[in-house]
Amino acid sequence: MLKLDLVSPGGQTITGREISSLIIPSAKGELTILPGHIDMISTIGKGTMTIGETEKYVIYGGILEVSKGSDIVVAADKIKKISDLDISVINNELKEIEDKLLSEVLSDVDFSSANSRYEDLQAELGAVRQA
Repeated sequence: MLKLDLVSPGGQTITGREISSLIIPSAKGELTILPGHIDMISTIGKGTMTIGETEKYVIYGGILEVSKGSDIVVAADKIKKISDLDISVINNELKEIEDKLLSEVLSDVDFSSANSRYEDLQAELGAVRQA
């Protein structure tokens, strides 16, 4: 078994939970963590995180550490349960951002903010479609 500790500024916290596996997006692709995994530290990408067989979240970046072949620490920038997401809300917000990017002249800061939110929504949409 693996032991998972998960922390997030949004309050999503898991401490010492025993799990069978963890699938998580990294900066260079998807990682599957099983008992006996090598020790490692990795940046987390945006995408779907699966705890065990069925518990799914959207994760928006952070840091992953695996130690002792079984201890996992996930420090997430942000995380949401996929079951809390509504595909119609995501699609509407994506459309609003696309319209804004096509019709307005944005400052670098506003463009960066809109682009970051757009990437978050794309991760959410992908996660909902996979679920």
